[in-house]
Amino acid sequence: DINTYKSHVATDHQDIVSTYNNLLCGSRNHLRSFAQQIENLTGQAYITQVAELDAEVQAILNSDKERCERRR
Repeated sequence: DINTYKSHVATDHQDIVSTYNNLLCGSRNHLRSFAQQIENLTGQAYITQVAELDAEVQAILNSDKERCERRR
């Protein structure tokens, strides 16, 4: 859903685009952590709950944790 909303934001609103990018990054990191906890607790790999998203989920799970954009 975030990607859909992000695609409707005008490019001159970089603050909003940046916020969406941070939400996406955080969501991917959360998925990685969640899947790791499932594996730690059950000894079994996380199974994607929505089959249509399996390729995207597996790509995220097989990639490194991200350092999301930070503002000071």
